[in-house]
Amino acid sequence: PYNALFKDRRVPGFNFLKRTKAPWKDEEAPVIDYGLHGTGVSSVLLAIAPDCRIMPVRATDSDTMNDPAFDYWLHEFEAAGIYYAVNHGANVISISAALQASQPVVAEAVRYAYKKNVVICTSAGNISRSQFGLNPDDAFYRAFDSEVLLIGGVEKRGADYRPWPHSLPNPLVDAAAPAAEIFVLVPSYLPDFKDDYVAGTSLAAPIAAGVVALLRSAVPPSAEILQAPAAYCRLVERCLRETARLEVLDVVEPNDVVGQGLIDAEAAVRLMERLADSPR
Repeated sequence: PYNALFKDRRVPGFNFLKRTKAPWKDEEAPVIDYGLHGTGVSSVLLAIAPDCRIMPVRATDSDTMNDPAFDYWLHEFEAAGIYYAVNHGANVISISAALQASQPVVAEAVRYAYKKNVVICTSAGNISRSQFGLNPDDAFYRAFDSEVLLIGGVEKRGADYRPWPHSLPNPLVDAAAPAAEIFVLVPSYLPDFKDDYVAGTSLAAPIAAGVVALLRSAVPPSAEILQAPAAYCRLVERCLRETARLEVLDVVEPNDVVGQGLIDAEAAVRLMERLADSPR
């Protein structure tokens, strides 16, 4: 029932939702995208890093994310999903949702991944939440200082790129990636929906994650750096931040919408190559 793009591009994942038994108990709970979000962001990731393998971990859906039965469950599932991905071999985690550093269970899981050198890319969020009756002033959340890559959005305007005006500002945004007019696939078993161009920083996060995957493929990390807690995560962050481009956005100084600027994948790879060859 899946799109052909995902053929041979998936590894076993896990579904934390719609279960009747404890997560550690055997139970058939297929990882099905009942909406459009998971398939869409995954298709964007594969467009950037076509040889990567996707491990789908279903920790939220539109019901649990927008109207959870118990507020804390969302954070528990997010944390459990991170632990699952790290402990089952994921190298990069893409989360197109807010990760709140103020939630202890989330903070513990994110720092676990960080110490294990698993890079987490998250999206800055969209001010257009106001369309759903949420006050944007109340939508700000405490992001992580360094443990994740927080990605803002840019858009194409004619021949130029500019900051996407609906990207949620945050002083901890690291860099930015395209977030408007991005072509995504929808699940093939939803005939009423068609593949289309959409917008949202949910799309910027998998673009960044795809670049991180390309970095790891082009310049495989040494066993030495992977054994040092968070060393590889810090190296990836440095490569993306130091090579991000502000001038193509007509921005002079880093800001809370685009961070250090538009991600430059080629420049990031070149810097990673130089740093990998330099004496430690």
